Amino acid sequence: MASRKSFELRSIVYAAVCLALCMVLPLLTGNIRQIGEQFAPMHFPVLLCGFIAGPIWGCVVGGVAPLMRNLIFTMPQLYPTAIRMMVELAIYGLASGLFYRYLPKKPFGIYVSLLSAQFFGRVAWGLTSYLISLLDKNYPFVIEMVMTKTISECLIGIAIQILLIPPVVYAMQKARFISKY
Repeated sequence: MASRKSFELRSIVYAAVCLALCMVLPLLTGNIRQIGEQFAPMHFPVLLCGFIAGPIWGCVVGGVAPLMRNLIFTMPQLYPTAIRMMVELAIYGLASGLFYRYLPKKPFGIYVSLLSAQFFGRVAWGLTSYLISLLDKNYPFVIEMVMTKTISECLIGIAIQILLIPPVVYAMQKARFISKY
């Protein structure tokens, strides 16, 4: 019983740290939208949260972070940007945690978990954009826009995530900071 409570407390602390990073990391880009879109500073802690705190906490942090950041810093703009990001980041956290839970805890499994989470998060962003376009004609859905926004504009951020997240997760495994949930 104490072991389970210890695990739950550790997950809550990791989730809180990741949420705090979601608030702070975008400040490094100076809240300049174009730079923030390229580096995707909120994506890193959300993906990491899914790995270290589990899929539920990853989903919660991903869903709450854009809204909380909008309320505190007025960035990202609530509609439609933060709405799309809430769905995208929630899926990132959920998918990274779920794939990590069920795949081998070896480097290959970590990379597959990360790439799968990135894929499903971007699909979620595109679907959310499509739903917004159905409800609001001021934001038309153009498939080229979705491809540009979800892939080409984020290549630097995707590369940084691929380079940094798996080694961090693997190091945390080796140091026994991550439990096998």
